[in-house]
Amino acid sequence: MPNEYAAHFLKDYNGHAWMISSSEGKFVITQLDNGVCSLFINKGNSTEIQKNLESWLPPQSTGLTYKKEVYKDKNLTTTNYIISKNGKALETWIYTSSSEKNASLVAVISHQMN
Repeated sequence: MPNEYAAHFLKDYNGHAWMISSSEGKFVITQLDNGVCSLFINKGNSTEIQKNLESWLPPQSTGLTYKKEVYKDKNLTTTNYIISKNGKALETWIYTSSSEKNASLVAVISHQMN
């Protein structure tokens, strides 16, 4: 991906960005130097995407737990899924979606190790 286009997704952070084309559409994947990886989704049903993400969360039988935190700001809703073991946070999945009609970006899924 050209640097000027990647800068749109990386903002002021150092990292890399790739565009992936599939039968479902185009996706952008970023990996920041601080370890955060994100998937930018420009087409789809945000509710279904979030349900699929939640299906990846660990079942209680694994000994892992997760805490769900929801934040709303205008047309954006961000949900953090903080995965822990024995009270120690291990990783966080972050799901941000837009309720704006015809938004150019439907959702962003990010992941970081804690």
